[in-house]
Amino acid sequence: MDEAPARAARIDAPLLNARLSKAQDADELLGLFARHGWQMDGMHYGNLWNKLGRQLRESSGRQAWVARHASTLKRLVSATTSHLRTCGAQPLANVAHGAAHVGLPAALASELFRAACEAAEPALERWAPRHLANLGWACAHAGHGGGARFYAAIAAAARPQLAAFNPLGQG
Repeated sequence: MDEAPARAARIDAPLLNARLSKAQDADELLGLFARHGWQMDGMHYGNLWNKLGRQLRESSGRQAWVARHASTLKRLVSATTSHLRTCGAQPLANVAHGAAHVGLPAALASELFRAACEAAEPALERWAPRHLANLGWACAHAGHGGGARFYAAIAAAARPQLAAFNPLGQG
């Protein structure tokens, strides 16, 4: 059963981010969303999806967990997509990267990744290489992306930065 806890009183945005970061498991993350989703912004959604992906990526019970929480995940995808255009590069890449590890049902994954690609594309040339790489990997890993045009836009955005590429991530 997928019951949502009662909506909680507003808490300070940095405190909410800290609670998301310190959540012990995927259920706690969804509980925080259920209680505080109404006050989350793009940074919170990036943190939530990133942590959710880490919690679930190596879980043997991931598919059962996703099925058990389908209605909450549907609300989470909807709430997230409505904030993607206000996200910066890092939160948007974190949403995509985390969602790629969650194993969402195809329809939800398609909705989320389509919205992420549409939100990201106009600003890709201003993104740091790590965010371009994370978004590109996430879309490819999840099998949901913006298509050839989107991947070409990522490549075009990365091309000017290749001269400064350092395999150790320095510089």
